[in-house]
Amino acid sequence: MRSKYTFIYNAEIEKTLDSTLADIAKESRADPSFRHLKYLVLGGGYGRGEGGILIKENGEAVLYNDLDFFVISNTRLFWKNTRLDHFFKKASEKWEKKLGINVDFSRAKSAEYIRSRSHIMVWREMILAPTLLIGDEEEFKRFFTPISTVMPPSETAKLLVNRMSGLFLAKQRLLRRSELFFEDYDFIARNINKAVLACGDALLLFRGKYALKVQERLQNLEAIHIEKTERWAKLKTAYAEAVQFKKTPAISQDREIQMRKLRETVELCLETTDALKDFLCSRERKVLLRRLKERFIVSQLRKRFSFLNPKLILANNSMYCCFILVLTNLLQAADPLPDEHESAYKKMWNYIG
Repeated sequence: MRSKYTFIYNAEIEKTLDSTLADIAKESRADPSFRHLKYLVLGGGYGRGEGGILIKENGEAVLYNDLDFFVISNTRLFWKNTRLDHFFKKASEKWEKKLGINVDFSRAKSAEYIRSRSHIMVWREMILAPTLLIGDEEEFKRFFTPISTVMPPSETAKLLVNRMSGLFLAKQRLLRRSELFFEDYDFIARNINKAVLACGDALLLFRGKYALKVQERLQNLEAIHIEKTERWAKLKTAYAEAVQFKKTPAISQDREIQMRKLRETVELCLETTDALKDFLCSRERKVLLRRLKERFIVSQLRKRFSFLNPKLILANNSMYCCFILVLTNLLQAADPLPDEHESAYKKMWNYIG
């Protein structure tokens, strides 16, 4: 039987998600802020039918990925969207306690705002594979058609920055904690595999072969002819393993195994960003406010992290390229970053995250 939410059908998981989505929709309709809500969409892996299932030692199947919801309003008015944000913040807290996973609701954005940004990966994937809890599906499709056919290079760079940042935090945890628990190994393994997928996805985006479904992306990656076969053969193998992890995560609690995998993934990230650097750092036309924001972030990165590499002072003004340069140095460092520098990096990452 085919699952609506996961790679592999599991009756209990299906039942849990069916009832959870029904209850969230019911609670949303009962709140006064509902009159400002146009669509409520389950996105992410479970929304695309690509959610993972973790099998515990006792044989119990549990949800593994986050539940990612998109809150789409019928208004651009800030105070009305704030009401929706307030309600869904409480809903997030309630359902996280109940399900034991992260349950994220986006900040409310108007449908017009999202339609004008369909070139952005997160919105594009939500539009192409929505699971609607609230709203008419046919009306949704009509409203968001046509969709932008091209994603700018900055979306690829952003993907790599986000996944390399997760890999950096996994490295910090491996190096700094003398004792690791299951939650630590899970965090480390999850971020290693996300970084591997990002490397393969970046190559596919560069080649114009990116697809919505990860299984199709795997097939496209395997079919790509690359001259430097030794460099990319490892990526293809690692990508296939990461896809399998996404389907049925198996988490090793061996520190040495995780350290080896982390080193291999760091190498893949460095090779990928180096090979695609001209593409990733392509200049794009942006509105003045966006340019000013990015210049401020670049100036802060230079100010806080030039001690890692003097070249950062002379770096390309591209915000994501500066992040990649910082991450390249963080991931290659033999020692963990001190607390104050890790906190500073997280703060900078939050500006774009």
